[in-house]
Amino acid sequence: MTTRERVIQLVNEITALRQQLQARETELDSILPPDGQRMEFSPSVDLGNLVPGSIASRVLELLTAHAGRSFDAPTIAQELGIKNINSLRGTLLRMADGKRIQKASRGMYQARKDLRAVA
Repeated sequence: MTTRERVIQLVNEITALRQQLQARETELDSILPPDGQRMEFSPSVDLGNLVPGSIASRVLELLTAHAGRSFDAPTIAQELGIKNINSLRGTLLRMADGKRIQKASRGMYQARKDLRAVA
């Protein structure tokens, strides 16, 4: 591939990415409240000191919503749209060590039996 062809290819890719970005920004603008208003977040479980929207809080919500069911890291990643499985595995281990969730068996995680969804 010549330099000219590569430049043309990159320009086309950048143009496509800009269009995708504009579409995402438009979508974001449509779901955010008007300026000056706060967006309320109401999690389905008591997150304690977890940050809403964090990997840990999303894992906790998923496992609590499916109480009694065990999940492995790849399944959790797929359910939550998490691309970095190593980061997820680290989070799962920290959550299990911190007693936020429990290990059902090797590589399998589930909500603690005493954890209940908040009504």
